[in-house]
Amino acid sequence: MGICNRSWRGLAALVLVALGLALAIPPSRADPPLATARIGDLTFHYDPFNWRFEPAGTGLTATCLQVDCRGAVFDFSVRDAPDECGEEAVRHVAERMFPAADRHPVNIVRAGRFALVKAESRFGPDLSAPTYVYACLEWQNREYRFAMRPQTVGRTSWAGGALHHLVSLATAPPARIATVRLRNLEIPYSTEIWRATELVPGESHMLLFCLPPTCGGHGGFVTVSAKPAAAGCQPDPEATGLSLPDAILTPLHAGPETPHFIVTTIHSPCRNSVPPTRRACLWHEGVAYRIATGGLGGCRSDFGVPAGAFADLVDGARLLPSAPQSPFKADR
Repeated sequence: MGICNRSWRGLAALVLVALGLALAIPPSRADPPLATARIGDLTFHYDPFNWRFEPAGTGLTATCLQVDCRGAVFDFSVRDAPDECGEEAVRHVAERMFPAADRHPVNIVRAGRFALVKAESRFGPDLSAPTYVYACLEWQNREYRFAMRPQTVGRTSWAGGALHHLVSLATAPPARIATVRLRNLEIPYSTEIWRATELVPGESHMLLFCLPPTCGGHGGFVTVSAKPAAAGCQPDPEATGLSLPDAILTPLHAGPETPHFIVTTIHSPCRNSVPPTRRACLWHEGVAYRIATGGLGGCRSDFGVPAGAFADLVDGARLLPSAPQSPFKADR
């Protein structure tokens, strides 16, 4: 029994010693907070051990300090020039900036809440070859450019990935909410997802282009129209020849003050995965209000709008007592 007591006392002493050592050792220091740099509406959050930011006129200069792109220098700029940040435009700029490279592949990639259009130029097909990078993104009618200085390409080939990660951590204020109004129907939309334009001047017919990264950058759109119709929501003449709908439903969040659209989903008969066509119709006081995605674009088409983005437009629509003078209302 005495031996057992001594063993328990020895074990308790060891536990106390270990506890004392744990309390005596100071806790490890937390990682340093991220630094920030701002240009336009974008704020970049970065580790100062990996990047160095410096002001450069109205823009920024970002120097990569991490091993995957050490020494590469990017010039960040912003300008009021929407609709110029597409794949073709980026390819042409990359060809001018890096004429020695013979390959300039361009991709649209999601970077956080943004869509980064990125060209990674190389010599030949070897993916381990040093990479020249040029990229841009559009945000709230402004274009942000990220251009590597050719003389700083160095020996590394992962500068594009480092830039993508940096942009994915960027933040921006909430996007503006604008509205389209046709006769007595008003539809709010986020300018982060949609860009509105008039399709047929003088007629209540609008077009909402779906923007990346919500849509893939291949021209997804929704038309909104208001046309006199004596017989209610009869099949849209533009849908003649399409197969019968396989779903008829109403918006999920329809309430007593929400107009009840009839929503028709038409799936493609193709073996390939092709986005379906969606059409919503509301008949009110002799007018057929329609919200519809683009028609079927063939069996190799990805010309679609996500179901959630379409449903948000339909669910947000409201009937108002009188028609305005202009189809657009001010952003809020």
